[in-house]
Amino acid sequence: MLQIENAQEKLLTQGRKMLVTQGYGYLNIKALAAGCGMSTGSVYSYFRGKDDLVEQIMERDWNKVIAVTQAETCKTAPLVEKLERIYDAFVRFENDFHLSAGGNMRISQVDSEFRARNMRQMYDAVASLLQAEIARGLMPQDLDTRSTAYILVQLFTSAGRNPGITFDDLWSCLAFGKRQERS
Repeated sequence: MLQIENAQEKLLTQGRKMLVTQGYGYLNIKALAAGCGMSTGSVYSYFRGKDDLVEQIMERDWNKVIAVTQAETCKTAPLVEKLERIYDAFVRFENDFHLSAGGNMRISQVDSEFRARNMRQMYDAVASLLQAEIARGLMPQDLDTRSTAYILVQLFTSAGRNPGITFDDLWSCLAFGKRQERS
């Protein structure tokens, strides 16, 4: 059999293209194998099936979102700029995978299981960013970073699924409480 250099990477890349452009319902192992110049059986030496392939594609892209978030922790840019870059990475992920579901219940289940296992990484990365801002003296010492991170990530998730909401809209809502006095 012909050796294919980086076969798994090729399958993930081609599988991602199919998933994002055509949706979960049209992602087909046989067509993926043919597109990569492989036999269908060889695909199964890398992935247990379609759901495993989708999870690994999501995992790879999710790790990019986490890497962006972690990289922002070390930067000295204003918090609003850091959060916007994180938001943009998060929204790209949401758009690629939530929208590729196209109402398909199976990918919705895969997506839910994926999130249950991986959202904690995002909460932790955003909490670390907020802790770094506190250490720089840029945020109040008594800020509950865990709760704030959770709220931000939930807002990013909701806004990311609604193309009508921009980061500026989200930031305006977050800044609203600062401009208003509590009664």
